[in-house]
Amino acid sequence: MQGFAVAPADGLPAPAIIFSMDAPGYREELCNMARRIANAVYFSILPDVYLRFGALRFNLLKQNDAITKVIFAAMDHLSNSMVVKGTSCIFSWLDGQGLAKAGLLAA
Repeated sequence: MQGFAVAPADGLPAPAIIFSMDAPGYREELCNMARRIANAVYFSILPDVYLRFGALRFNLLKQNDAITKVIFAAMDHLSNSMVVKGTSCIFSWLDGQGLAKAGLLAA
């Protein structure tokens, strides 16, 4: 699964948080938010839930009606089962990460 993961700078194991993207999808703005979450002492994972549709990247500064339709089409093609399957993969991946503290997760 493509995405972005960032851990606190101190290198110590930290509680994990899955930071879910919004409808416009994976973008640098969300990576920056994940970095801020890591600065607050969380191991932050930002999955790209649109990965099944290719590398969808939307420039929100150039958003118009056509782009908005594509964003909503991508969002509408996601199912709960797709998100659950992806989240299960993230949980499995976290089990092998030394920077993720064992225990509860936030999503």
